[in-house]
Amino acid sequence: MPRRIAFPLSLLPRAVASSVTEVRLRLNAPLSLSVNGRNLFVNEHGKVCRIESALHADEDDLRATLAELTAYSMYAYDDTVRNGFIPIEGGARAGVCGEAVRADGHVTGFRRIYSINIRIPRFLPDFAANLAEHYKTHGLCSTLVLSPPAAGKTTFLRSIAYLLASGNYPHPRRVGIVDERCELFLPDKMCSLIDCVRDMPKAAGIELLTRSMSPEVIVCDELSEAEAAAVAETQNSGVYLIASAHAPDYAGAMRRPFLKRLCDNGIFALFVLLTSEGGYRYDLYTP
Repeated sequence: MPRRIAFPLSLLPRAVASSVTEVRLRLNAPLSLSVNGRNLFVNEHGKVCRIESALHADEDDLRATLAELTAYSMYAYDDTVRNGFIPIEGGARAGVCGEAVRADGHVTGFRRIYSINIRIPRFLPDFAANLAEHYKTHGLCSTLVLSPPAAGKTTFLRSIAYLLASGNYPHPRRVGIVDERCELFLPDKMCSLIDCVRDMPKAAGIELLTRSMSPEVIVCDELSEAEAAAVAETQNSGVYLIASAHAPDYAGAMRRPFLKRLCDNGIFALFVLLTSEGGYRYDLYTP
């Protein structure tokens, strides 16, 4: 980010800075931080403040940030930008939105950027320890992690992938990760028995891992209708799937037709209900 924005952020108290999961720059609007489910604002002196005193990003700030995020080679990121994100080395990701450019009914890019959301990855190895212990006691099963956006789904999936691949639950497992948006797998931290395909649609990645890498478990983020058939086929092949989906709770998930169809067909036996209110925590739920 430009120094005008970056320097005040560098002055944040450690307790705040260490908990930030997102930094959002908006055109001529308050810059905000996502911290433990709350939206915080920062002034030009690096102090947490009220919204009316917050730093604002202008068009030059957004343009300079976008240039840095793409290493001054915007064309190299055309495929991801048109889908609203830019992958960043180390598992981070920047979401972008603005005035879209369309051709033949498809978005080809953005004419003007209105917002950039830099998501900061967290690696908390023991975050999913209770789930791993559940598997150790009751055996592996396909599991769906549910929460609203920004409640820790990706961090939780990193943890369970790492624990299963390197732990004693009851022994290390072969884990395949489908990392469509290049933010789930952290190669410098998540070693052990993990095989990962990145920047590939989830349905294709699930099929590739199942056919080529003989995983015991496949982990992927944010299921949608497009992956329903691949999920069912994987389950029928004997590979366990740990995935996430956007839903406030189990009842909310069942209001999404494709999720209800998968669950009615017995694909998922266990559910993880995540919340970020008052700090990240979760409960295990069996219908």
